[in-house]
Amino acid sequence: MLSSAQKALVLDLVRHRLAEDPSLEELAQAAGASRSHFLRLFKNTFGVMPHRFVMEQRIGTARQLLQETRLPIAEIAASTGFSSQSHLCTAMRRSLGLTPGQWRRSA
Repeated sequence: MLSSAQKALVLDLVRHRLAEDPSLEELAQAAGASRSHFLRLFKNTFGVMPHRFVMEQRIGTARQLLQETRLPIAEIAASTGFSSQSHLCTAMRRSLGLTPGQWRRSA
């Protein structure tokens, strides 16, 4: 498991670099671990692999922006690290069963 300090550093990096797609090497370096050791620690701490975790963080941030702002969906997609509005739609549909527009209307 990641220590609380390592966990805080990794979470901070993910949240502040969400739109930039932090690399596995950057995350491992923030935790002060080798890439392979970091993968084991991360999975034991969060229960998912880093890529899945970052995607969940992106979707969560996008949901919040859809609910709290009137920003265009394409702008929300770009600001949360999705390659396009379509990518955001696909990810949200897979994860939540709703498109961004459907999520916004239901919120």
